[in-house]
This record gives sequence, C-alpha cells and structure tokens, in this order.
Amino acid sequence: MSVRASSVLFVAVSALGLSDCDKPDAAAAMASNLAAACASPETLAALKTAILSEIQLPVSGAGAQSYKDQIIAGAELTIAGPVVTAFDKPTSRLSCSGEARFVWPKDLAGRLASLSPDADWTSDKSAIAYTIQAKAAGGGFDYAVQTGGAEITGMAQSMIAALYQSDAKAAQAAAPQPSVAAPAPNNGGPANPGPSSPEVTTDRASQSAASPNSSASSAPR
Repeated sequence: MSVRASSVLFVAVSALGLSDCDKPDAAAAMASNLAAACASPETLAALKTAILSEIQLPVSGAGAQSYKDQIIAGAELTIAGPVVTAFDKPTSRLSCSGEARFVWPKDLAGRLASLSPDADWTSDKSAIAYTIQAKAAGGGFDYAVQTGGAEITGMAQSMIAALYQSDAKAAQAAAPQPSVAAPAPNNGGPANPGPSSPEVTTDRASQSAASPNSSASSAPR
C-alpha cells in the first residue's frame, strides 16, 4: 500500500529554519532530522490517504461511497510515539513505527453513537509500521504502510456498514404501505356467501397430498 507525494517535502528543513538558498535536497533534508520526518504534517497526510484509500465498501451504492468520501475527507490522523526503526542511507529509505490514531468525523461518530451507545465511535487506533523513501529523481517522497493499515480500514468499513444499514431501515419504515380494500356494504340484503372456497393450509405436505397432479410418492420439502 503506497502513495506518492506530489510536492517536494523538506521535512527537516522547516524545523531547522533554513532559508531557500540553504535548503539541501529532499534526501539530505530527511537524513538531517529523521524523527521529524516520521511524524511531519506531510507524512501524516500521505499516510492517511494511503490507509483510507484502501477501504473496501461492504455494500455497493452511492450512499456507501458517500460515507467513504466523508471519512477520507474528515478523519484526522496522529501518530503517538513515532520511532525511527531503520535508515538506509544509500537508498534514503527511512523506516518508522508508532501508534496511529484516527479521529473520525464528528457527525458520523454522533450518528453511530445514537445507534450503538455502548461503543466508542470517536476514534480508533492501531500500531503501525511504515517507510518514507526519497525519490531517485524529481524530488519528493514515496510512502508505504507495512503493518497496521488493514486494522484501520476494517474499522472504517464497519462504520460504513452500520450507517448504510441504518439508512436502509429508515427508508423501509418511511415507504408507503400497500392499502387494503374495505369490504363492500351489505345494504341489509341477505348474505350471499358465493361459491365456497377451498380451505387454505400453510402445511406443504397437506397441499401436496390434496393436489390432483401430485403422485403418491411425492415427499414434503
């Protein structure tokens, strides 16, 4: 699972306060402050996109897609205790880990809380491992999530499923029910029962036995 940043990210340069003419290339900037690179705003934005773009809709339809779009747009990611686990200088590949915490959009979390008050829908977290690697040409970085992303996407998918099911139940309850015709008035005349109707039974074995086309060997289903 990976995402490519479109702009050059001078992660450590911002922290060091260097002027434009003093800025090194992207790889050198990252190497000068690895810890800052693990949790920079650019890194968090890229990881958020990488993880949430992997959400698989539990159902098809515009409603489910709308909830996915709202989650991607409104969720906030923080990483607690980011740690540099490795740095390969020849390839400018930085490995990091930490605890990813996603805070979900408040309006969706509020709806889910009304459906299931016993659960905490405000946020979810998971241990995460990821890499940041400077591109060989063109500047910028490539991001990849090794572990922890699937747990977050699974939580988001369960949210979408719960919201979609709630919408479906509400639509069913609001749908007009078929009307039942009232019996015609008798106007005081003698009752006319009309031709007698055969007795209706819900027993499949009895129906099969009473049918003239059924054979003696027919077995109830």
